[in-house]
Amino acid sequence: MPSLRLLARLREEARTDRKLIVTPTHIRQMVGNKASGYLMMKPQDFLALTCTSAAEQRIIQDEAEPLEQYNAWAKSGDNILPPWLEVQISHDADTSFGKVVGHEGRHRAAACIAAGVALMPVFIWAKDGRTSTYKIHPYPDDKERWHQWRYIEPSDLPQKLIGQYQAVQRELNFDTWKPIIKA
Repeated sequence: MPSLRLLARLREEARTDRKLIVTPTHIRQMVGNKASGYLMMKPQDFLALTCTSAAEQRIIQDEAEPLEQYNAWAKSGDNILPPWLEVQISHDADTSFGKVVGHEGRHRAAACIAAGVALMPVFIWAKDGRTSTYKIHPYPDDKERWHQWRYIEPSDLPQKLIGQYQAVQRELNFDTWKPIIKA
């Protein structure tokens, strides 16, 4: 019979192998929706940035399906939008903050929490508040194709986000940034 320590280690290893998947369909959809790219985020931070209260977070966690179900929907094509945050960037002297103004993926974040997933992929749509969406140029040799977009680097994106409904702040980890490329 295996020791309790071994069983605990095996359970932990199984949990760390679990993740919310990103499919080529997700990437194509996000390119079409003008997302800049994606990074890995703590699911708890995603919920804090997109919920009105801790009570709402608990409701979403109670309603969430198991992580395996969201991954099955993603693989089958039934779920074409991955988790994303729409971020409004200010034009004042301090552009180190962005305000979350839209989102998708709270139930998947809750499923990640329940499954013990430490980080989940979150796509970023950064908007400048004037005329168009910021976009990291995924096709540098085809500028005519994307002439309507203003191109930025990940370093231009805000390092901290302010919540959509609450005055919470979370830092973004751009070490995990993946610009969108043609899928």
